[in-house]
Amino acid sequence: MKTVEIATGTIPGTYIMPKLMADFRREHPDVYPRVLVCDSLEATRLVETNMVDLAAVGTLRFLSVGEDELPFLIKEGFRIGIIGEEELVLVVPPDHELAEKEEVSVEELKGIDYVNREPGSGTRREVERFLREHGMSFDDFNVVQELGSTDAVIKAVAQGAGVSIVSEIAAQDYAEKGDVVVVRLKERPKRKLYAIRAKEPKNPDLADEVFEFIVEEELEP
Repeated sequence: MKTVEIATGTIPGTYIMPKLMADFRREHPDVYPRVLVCDSLEATRLVETNMVDLAAVGTLRFLSVGEDELPFLIKEGFRIGIIGEEELVLVVPPDHELAEKEEVSVEELKGIDYVNREPGSGTRREVERFLREHGMSFDDFNVVQELGSTDAVIKAVAQGAGVSIVSEIAAQDYAEKGDVVVVRLKERPKRKLYAIRAKEPKNPDLADEVFEFIVEEELEP
């Protein structure tokens, strides 16, 4: 049995990789994926230091280089590709005043009670980017809690703790059960999910095979 070690952020690790790995194993039953679900910051650190073969993350903003330096990183031997794209949406309790709205602008959320992810979260980093693009930050909200997973954030929202901007993929199940209401943001923020292959994976051929199976589009240097 060949082993491939993968570190993932919460969203790709919970909602994307299980199906991809199940599909991969149907074609390669001799491969044993070992998946560590952490957050995007930790997953990025692990793959950059060759502690795992691959990472699946919700942002590239935790890499040790800026986005304009990605071609250099790729030329150095890393491989980076897109494994998905999603919208970031607002979740609110069913009895919240915003629950009747189909969409709101982010400006309308100033001063609202807000439940946040931890600083290592890819979702949080992408929400920070979105807010910054619109002249805002988390300081414009009344942040009442900081929690270590998207599931915990949505459950806190369901209990009336506040609202949050989260992964649409993660929010769907809770919205279908009526635990929360999904409200679209007028700005329609989107983010990509990425796979990163380590510069020096333990089994380069296997790491490449998994990478090429899960990636929709590889970034070029």
